[in-house]
Amino acid sequence: MRTIIGGALDAIDGAAAWVGAITSTMAPAVTELATANARRLIELAVRATPELERVHIRVIPESTGIRVEVSHPGGPLEPTRGSSSSIWATLSSQIQDFGSRHSPQSGHVMWFLIPPREVGDRMNASVAQYPYVIAWTGEAVQQSLTFRHHPEVGGLRLTYRDPHPEDWVYGVLRARHAIARGHGRPQFHRVHTLRQWRCMEYRLCQVCGRSAVDPDTGRTWWLLAADASSPGQGYTNAPPTCRDCIPRASTQCPQLHDTAAVYSAAACEPYAVLGTRFIAGVGGPVPLEEHTAQVPLDAFRALATVLAEQLVVRLAGLRREDLNMSQASR
Repeated sequence: MRTIIGGALDAIDGAAAWVGAITSTMAPAVTELATANARRLIELAVRATPELERVHIRVIPESTGIRVEVSHPGGPLEPTRGSSSSIWATLSSQIQDFGSRHSPQSGHVMWFLIPPREVGDRMNASVAQYPYVIAWTGEAVQQSLTFRHHPEVGGLRLTYRDPHPEDWVYGVLRARHAIARGHGRPQFHRVHTLRQWRCMEYRLCQVCGRSAVDPDTGRTWWLLAADASSPGQGYTNAPPTCRDCIPRASTQCPQLHDTAAVYSAAACEPYAVLGTRFIAGVGGPVPLEEHTAQVPLDAFRALATVLAEQLVVRLAGLRREDLNMSQASR
């Protein structure tokens, strides 16, 4: 583990080089990629950490690749502030997986996973033709659920039998998925919960996983129902689609020609979740209904019984764009 002091900007390059040196002993082909992306996260953490506080960097070999973790004592960083949004968008397009978690003990931990180059190249070539947001059969996991008393709820709260702090986001239990994009068969009718949330929170394209924010205007491209909603605002569980991928999205999903139009939004914020509501049964939690329900994030008691599968956002400054879906790419 490498440790540097908060605010020590002159130590960032040295810490990133240390990550590269460690990586080179395990997977030389990805050394440059690991070093560059580690530097991005280290700089973000150092700038957010007060002087005399410490930033910790770890390089962890795993069966699926090399994990790099950067932790700092502060809280989660706002994805729309500073350079954080562009960093996450860059990571989504270059590596196998990334994420962050927060706990009182470890502070805020940001991480990314890089597979060995030869594995990564094969994976990228085979999965690039499929939308980033969809789930694969190899990513399905058993949702081992139970109810336990929780003091903040004042009653029973849905939880996993082996809970982790990062299982709860916005006060609701989030469905688990394995991180194995490209393993098994693509499931076009299902989205990968974690990737869908990332797209919503970091405004990433649901097709390619890169930023859907227009670099010239700062607005985010979206494909929505033609009668989307009230003027200037809307609600959706569909992630954005970058301008370059709009033609591909309409080709892969022909009904979009009849049911969707191109919009841009000035901003978005989490509003609700789509998920399954449970009640306590004799043998454990039992689904309350057959279909998923939309539960607002301010419905605290209702959220305690929900397993969230998708994030719903509120769009602000929504504007219909005069853009032909078949000719959107510049």
